[in-house]
Amino acid sequence: MSCSFYCSSNFYRLAWAFAASVSGLALNVQAVDLTTQIENMLNEHGGSRPKTMVPVMRGEGSGFVVSPYGHIVTNQHVVDGCDVVANVNGSLDELTLLSSDETLDLALLKSSEPYEIYLPITTQEVILTDDIFVAGFPFGQKLGLSLKVTKGVISSTSGYRDDPNRFQFDAAINGGSSGGPIVSPSGVVVGVSVSQIRELLGQSAQNLNFGIKGNLLESFLSRQDVPYKSQTISNEKNENLGKNLMKSTVHLVCWYWVDENQVSPGDGEEKSILDRYR
Repeated sequence: MSCSFYCSSNFYRLAWAFAASVSGLALNVQAVDLTTQIENMLNEHGGSRPKTMVPVMRGEGSGFVVSPYGHIVTNQHVVDGCDVVANVNGSLDELTLLSSDETLDLALLKSSEPYEIYLPITTQEVILTDDIFVAGFPFGQKLGLSLKVTKGVISSTSGYRDDPNRFQFDAAINGGSSGGPIVSPSGVVVGVSVSQIRELLGQSAQNLNFGIKGNLLESFLSRQDVPYKSQTISNEKNENLGKNLMKSTVHLVCWYWVDENQVSPGDGEEKSILDRYR
């Protein structure tokens, strides 16, 4: 299917508005190049679909690399319902979904590219008041494409209503942070960012966030025969922590196909069918 169909459609903007809006930025060469890469990828996937079907951006989230072979962890809810998932850190890297677990809310993706830097994982229980750092892409492209890192402590060793599979922390997260790594000062993954209290109670509260415990992550990866690195927790600050997080934390964007008659064209803001995911 040629670009002429998609590019002439108002709906196509919704599919990759994310990259185009990186720079109102018309002169930002990197953003323009990324937009072109996304356009080409979606054209390729759309070639075998009916002409009334258009790609719509489903949402954005975070993930992190756990092996030198490009295995990437995120939340299951980040990739649920997606036809195409890609890492958009600087250049486009289309990913393959290998496995997902709705109960744990974990998903495993695979890049075709190797990664020199990846994050070790621990099965140790988190300890109350331990320092942690959370990396991710809150609000996605709306806030910017650079990695965001917040600092906090373990507030509780159990999750919502004493869920033993999760823990509570007070480092700030927002929509788009889901699936990002929660690491010790030494750079070891102790959990996966998964939710805020408002997503569970339907009301706002500050500094009440939850993560999936590292032992569950390790069990999930072991079942998929992922060659991850296991490491014990240390509170000694890794001087390369920031650099390692930048190289191993990924910005995920996914798209799905829908009949164009189900999407309401607007002024560039997501509307209609997209409202359910915001």
